[in-house]
Amino acid sequence: MIENRINQNQREEHFQALMRMATLEPYYEWIYEKFEAYMGQYILDAGCGVGNFSALIERRATKIWAADIVAENLLAAKERFHDSGNIEVVQVDFEKDKHFFNSKKIDTIVCLDVLEHIQYDLKLLDLFYQHILPQGHLLIKVPACKRLFGSIDIASGHYRRYEPYELTRKCIEVGWKIKEFGYMNIAALLPYWFKNKTTKNDVNFSRTFSHRQLVLIKKLIRSIKKIDSITGPPIGLSALVVAYKDEGA
Repeated sequence: MIENRINQNQREEHFQALMRMATLEPYYEWIYEKFEAYMGQYILDAGCGVGNFSALIERRATKIWAADIVAENLLAAKERFHDSGNIEVVQVDFEKDKHFFNSKKIDTIVCLDVLEHIQYDLKLLDLFYQHILPQGHLLIKVPACKRLFGSIDIASGHYRRYEPYELTRKCIEVGWKIKEFGYMNIAALLPYWFKNKTTKNDVNFSRTFSHRQLVLIKKLIRSIKKIDSITGPPIGLSALVVAYKDEGA
């Protein structure tokens, strides 16, 4: 019973942390700007969490499947989108529930901070490739800089961090063609490194931010974006890849 209460408390803390992250609209808008040119009309938000990105693209899409495996995330997303006419919230374990794709015509798969949680990421990239329409796009964001891997990654359930060249190589291996790849958010590298060195080993990344810190980050997003635009950036806290399925595949 005590262990159950502890687990319930941890799940509640994780859920509250995710909901606090939902207040970072400018950050999700920044991600959207990176991928906007490649967004189609029939979109799978794979690993949607509480639906932050789905909410952002709701008006521009004909159909969105907001998919996740975590029950707490799904409850929040279903409550959030219960009046939506084009967002369907679904519980899916992509490593097991391949039947999910049956009869679905998907032209865009959004995969934000998901692959690092998957032990066999190559299999998931292949699964997405097999079930997307020709010329459809896969839009990926993952934690970058392998040297940063530390206690927060472990507590967050990450198997790895990526370099863009490594992720593009994996995409190409299963058939994807690459349109763009690079880094995002150079300004966050030093703060993340500091958090990794000073945070307890059992703290999930989403729970390392206080409400006050999130308010400050929200105010700084415009400046952080400007730094990226000036620097390139040659490195960053996240890696981005835009891949597509060739017409003849």
